[in-house]
Amino acid sequence: MSKLIYLEGIRGLAALWVFFNHYGKHLFPVFYNTYLIFDRDVALSVAVFFVLSGRVLTMSATKKKNFKSIVGSLIRRPFRLTLPLIGITFIDYWFRSYYKPRITPHVPIWKLIMIPANFVVNRSDVFNTPGVPITGNAWTLSIEFYGSLVCYMIGLILVLFNNNSKPRWIVLLASLSYNFFFGSWNDHFIAGMVLAELSNAGILQKLAKIKLFLLFNIVSGLLIFYAFSVTPYSDYALPIRNYFTSFQMKQNGQLGRQHEMIFYRESPTDLMAAFLMLFMFETTPILQRFLSLPPFIFLGRVSFMMYLMNDIFIHYLSHYAEYYIGKQTNSEIFLVTVVNLCFLFVISEILTIVIDTPSVDFSRWIEKVVLSDWTLKDLIGGIAQICYYNFCSV
Repeated sequence: MSKLIYLEGIRGLAALWVFFNHYGKHLFPVFYNTYLIFDRDVALSVAVFFVLSGRVLTMSATKKKNFKSIVGSLIRRPFRLTLPLIGITFIDYWFRSYYKPRITPHVPIWKLIMIPANFVVNRSDVFNTPGVPITGNAWTLSIEFYGSLVCYMIGLILVLFNNNSKPRWIVLLASLSYNFFFGSWNDHFIAGMVLAELSNAGILQKLAKIKLFLLFNIVSGLLIFYAFSVTPYSDYALPIRNYFTSFQMKQNGQLGRQHEMIFYRESPTDLMAAFLMLFMFETTPILQRFLSLPPFIFLGRVSFMMYLMNDIFIHYLSHYAEYYIGKQTNSEIFLVTVVNLCFLFVISEILTIVIDTPSVDFSRWIEKVVLSDWTLKDLIGGIAQICYYNFCSV
């Protein structure tokens, strides 16, 4: 088992975090506002995803000084993000057409393919095409795509310097400062690359062996909750956020969006909280072992599908539960939530097998085609192999 398997656990935990935020707000608002309110604008859980992406995207390639690995990752990335979104869009459109045929307009197949693809690569915040459904969580995919491109570009520069750590740190910190100053989401991904550089240099591992360093991590946890997270339990978060935001040239990182809601805004305190949270996990062995347990590894494996479809899942749940919202006892809410979680996990596992895994295989095949010599026979054989292993052999 990989020593970094706990990173998958963090990813799964973040996906579940997003689900509970949406689930509580839409289905059980009274219970949520009383007991579960944490990360009120849901941006901190998203920030964790972005920093984690920066941590893992170029980690191996920059450590091994491998140009080809970074180029291969760059080739795979648009397919890795776009194909699952297209699959989810088809599923949602089919459900809408089945349950609401009178109000669901006919949409050509090519639009169901091209509009999600355009959505990812053009930094769109909403779908404006009537009848084309989209999960509300997909707004992060365009940011994820462009943040990935920034990571790969910086990664290529880092590889140039081999074992010379000084210019590597200058490039990372200068890039982080620039993007922070202009309020860009890219600073989250670069912060993740800083963590990767600390790990590659062995600094995180050395800190993890210091027993008293646990005190620092406890203080970090308190900072995350009381100083950086917008909750009813702290009066400090918003003033601190406004203070750091005042240093940004383009306040709240609007990224040229025309219709920006609060959760689309880059927050410097969410960045700090996410960085501290991951730093805490990276330097606390007991947390790493905990997040390496099978349930968290499972959550990490299905996290992308769970993240993409939980908004749709909650939409259909709320349709059936609209007459009961606000009327349940706490024990009823708990039992209903357990049942719904089981359904969510099963559906996420099925979609991972049917959509996500073939998307990964296809993106790797595209990488192989681009980076190696091939013939038309190889091309057809590769497509047939992908179809066989993902569908015929299940």
